[in-house]
Amino acid sequence: MVKPGGVYNLRTDFFTYSPHLIQVERLYEQKLGDVTLKDAKKEGYLDPEEFREDWVKLYKDWTSDRYVWVVEFSYLGSIRAFI
Repeated sequence: MVKPGGVYNLRTDFFTYSPHLIQVERLYEQKLGDVTLKDAKKEGYLDPEEFREDWVKLYKDWTSDRYVWVVEFSYLGSIRAFI
């Protein structure tokens, strides 16, 4: 579990970490059905419908009342830049 203010290496899969660092800015729960246009754009989508379509492709289900964790973070760069 990540914590706000924490600095973490990005993972490319469950056991492999990349040299890239992020800092968690905010962590909160949100209902999938409450995703706004602004939220979808932060995720890189044009609108909530495009976000929903991709979610269903990835997770095979969309339940509007389901709570998910949202992790807002800043990219800090490569750890190589700090060495």
